[in-house]
Order: sequence, then C-alpha cells, then structure tokens
Amino acid sequence: MSMLRGLFKREPKGCEVCGNIDDRTHLLDETWRGRFPGEKRRLCLKCLKQLTQSKFQSFRGRCLLLEPVAKSNAFYGYTASKEDLRLIDNSPEGAKEAIMILLDRVSGRCRQCEEEVASFLWVPAAAFKAKWWELRVAQLLDHPEDAFPPLCGLCAHRRVFSALEELQTRLDEMQPPVDETILMFSGES
Repeated sequence: MSMLRGLFKREPKGCEVCGNIDDRTHLLDETWRGRFPGEKRRLCLKCLKQLTQSKFQSFRGRCLLLEPVAKSNAFYGYTASKEDLRLIDNSPEGAKEAIMILLDRVSGRCRQCEEEVASFLWVPAAAFKAKWWELRVAQLLDHPEDAFPPLCGLCAHRRVFSALEELQTRLDEMQPPVDETILMFSGES
C-alpha cells in the first residue's frame, strides 16, 4: 500500500510569474472555465494574492463570497445560470431568488473598514457547517442580516487570503469575481 501512495504524489510545479517551485501552486482561471476572456495561470500563493488583489479592489458588482474551507480542492465560481445553480441547489429558481435577496444586502460602506463601498457579502463557513455539501442557498436567508457583513474588495480579499494562509490550502482552481455570482473556496490542506 505504501508503494501506491508514492505513485499519486504531485510533482512540485513552478509559479508562472516568479518561477518558484512549490507543491502548493494554485490555478487562477480568469476565463471561468472558458466563459469569459482571460488567462489560466499556475501561481504560488504570494503571486496569486498579488494578482487577485486588484481584481477584488476594482470589482464594482455584487457577489456572495463564502469563506474558504479545507475540503475539497477548488475555488468554485457559480454564475446565475440555471446550469450552475443546479450544481449548488436542487431548486435553481429558489437558489436564484435567494441569491438576489442576499445580494440586495450588499449596499453602503464596508462593515470592516467603513471607508469603501461594499461589493461582497461575506458568508462565514459556520453558515454552511464548513462543508460545501451542506450549503443550501435558500437556508442562508434564515440567518440574521448582520451575520453576513458587506465588504469592500480589499477587505474581502484580505479575508479570503487570511483564511487560505491559515488553512494552508492549495486551490486547484480559482476564478476572480464576476457580477451576481457566488464565489466559494475550498482547498486541499
């Protein structure tokens, strides 16, 4: 059995920006799996953090941002399409309605810095028991409004990367924010 374990071990890959070899490189997919223009690049955490900061800061739409969790190994981005919503909820229509209600809570100033305009609604992992398979979007409406703070792009970015660093996780896939989407992170620790 121990011989088999070595067969499935990942080879360290180099960051496409700085060249550092790391066994925890992350895939930044700006194309959202071919839906939008952009690039796909394998990056170390430092370069991923640097390259995504401006994308979060300049984002002026509205987006649900779910706190990163340790399992499985991707950052999942979902649009409001029926196909995507069916992946996260058995009732796409109910999920879309819940998302729109939640996105209406994204208004005013960032609750963290109180300076910038909010674009993200932060959903703590406790709201879905830190397990993606426990997430039902409509059930998020059962939480009080103040349970999910509206954040500006910079504060949202800081929370995401603080959680990723704390979890010591590797993202097999990550997309930047797009309007009226859900960004969900999970990783391989």
